[in-house]
Amino acid sequence: MDQFRRILVGLDLSDLDKELVDFTVYLDKIFSFNRITFIHIEKSLELPEDILKDYPDIMAPLDETFEKQMIDEINGKFQDSDAEIEFKVEEGHPEVELLKWVRIKDADLLILGKKRNEKGAGVVPSKVGRAARSSVLVVPQRSRLPIKKILVAVDFSDESEMCLKRIMEPAERMGAEVILEHVYYVPVGYTKTGKSFEEFAAIMRKNAQGHMNDFLQKIGMERLANKVIYRLDKGNDPSDEIMQSAEEKEIDLIALGSKGRSDPAAFFLGSLAEKLVQRDYSIPVLVDKHKGRVMKFLEALINI
Repeated sequence: MDQFRRILVGLDLSDLDKELVDFTVYLDKIFSFNRITFIHIEKSLELPEDILKDYPDIMAPLDETFEKQMIDEINGKFQDSDAEIEFKVEEGHPEVELLKWVRIKDADLLILGKKRNEKGAGVVPSKVGRAARSSVLVVPQRSRLPIKKILVAVDFSDESEMCLKRIMEPAERMGAEVILEHVYYVPVGYTKTGKSFEEFAAIMRKNAQGHMNDFLQKIGMERLANKVIYRLDKGNDPSDEIMQSAEEKEIDLIALGSKGRSDPAAFFLGSLAEKLVQRDYSIPVLVDKHKGRVMKFLEALINI
């Protein structure tokens, strides 16, 4: 089974970085990464001329200054790791540069932080996560460690199968409980059947349970049948139901497979994964992808 081996971690040199680095150290002990590249993207690495005139003692280029800051903050935290540790400082637009370096480093996983209660905090993670050809883990401030409970969203797709299979082995090493969730809905036009909303909701739930049993049997994970949460989507937004379950069950990590749709409209319509990433919660979200399956035009249009 493919695991995460080459990791790219985006740092913004704020207080959030300590939590992000600690989270990466924790995951490295579980996955035994081969290479971890810490990268900071600065819009401009040039100091204004008036600043240089007022402060002539500033000699070191900004990229060297930022790289030293990263090294000083991270040095010593990976002493017990076999991973190759790299530091990079790049100039440019954060979304564009992150996508470029995911490709250059052939990263299996991109780890990004997200500040809580800050306007627009989820914009960069959601835009990059949408277009990245790697899996993406978004770690909000105040995320809990160690990971003891993992919620996997399941829609019976190949991507759900991939995500569940990927998460089971590391979950066992973490000693984490894996809980599944399927969000079902009542289709438009149910009234034509002569049944009430509640009656048809019960029918849809029973149908979902049958599909879940078939899904788990197909992948040899029948043992998880008693670890499934079924929730009715009443507001046409399954991310509400998933986050509510995550809070009620005190979940430490949400994981789901990304479909990587080829329909160009998906870029503008968003997705369940994107909505979860944008939520103002302290629960990390892992968006698991088939590596390399991404739409080329998304990378070209990421600035939109």
